[in-house]
Amino acid sequence: MEILGLIIPFIASVGWLLWLRHTDRLAQEPWELLLNTFALGSLAGFIGLAALTGVVLIEPDGLWSTKVVLLAPLNVAFITLVLRLLPYRRPEWNEPIDGVVYGGAAGLGYGLAYTLLLLFTDPLSGFRSAVFTVPIYMLAGLIAGYYLSQVRFGISRTGFKGFVIATLYLGGIELARTWGGDVMGSAHPLASAVVYGTNTIGWVMAMWAMDQSNRDSWYGRASRRLLLADRACQACGSQLVSGGAYCTHCGRPDSAQGEVQP
Repeated sequence: MEILGLIIPFIASVGWLLWLRHTDRLAQEPWELLLNTFALGSLAGFIGLAALTGVVLIEPDGLWSTKVVLLAPLNVAFITLVLRLLPYRRPEWNEPIDGVVYGGAAGLGYGLAYTLLLLFTDPLSGFRSAVFTVPIYMLAGLIAGYYLSQVRFGISRTGFKGFVIATLYLGGIELARTWGGDVMGSAHPLASAVVYGTNTIGWVMAMWAMDQSNRDSWYGRASRRLLLADRACQACGSQLVSGGAYCTHCGRPDSAQGEVQP
């Protein structure tokens, strides 16, 4: 049973990756880039795990202020950095829904690595980790990736909103769990209710982001700009998305882009 508890989160992560890839209705993302994003997210997760270990050593009582004010934004920053370093500049990220897919993959890798210490100290917690803890970071990455995609295709001017929303989501869950909330039952029902409520809000936002990204990819403003663009990329000659910061074919920055068109 303990061995099963250790491997269940890994099996679940593969299932979540399959689900994420399937959400792209236009063109599913290549496995190589998706898995590389997941792997880099896992590396970032180990860094986040080191930060968590340091906080525990400094504050054994686990003050909520440290977890919410420091660790929550730090976790989102690591996931966002993974997206910016790897898939964001790649030509495969060529439609708004791709931000959701790659963001979720980075969050999955981060969440899996982030929970490894817990898995080895309590293998039976792997069941809970697979269905709850790991998807928490997947949702945070998905939200961050959605807003990054909005920036990439000129639909929005800044992705900071996604960083704030994902941080509030993780922070709310960490706050309630510090107070004693737990998805599997707790002596503190109010804190557990906050955990359930925050996670429900996260899933609602994730479903909305997926639906909106698919709409933008099919017939939204980004698609219209792609069809109506009147300039070519200086690097590869492909049509540019008006208002976008990158060429959707080769991924090169377009320094000549002007203001975002309405």
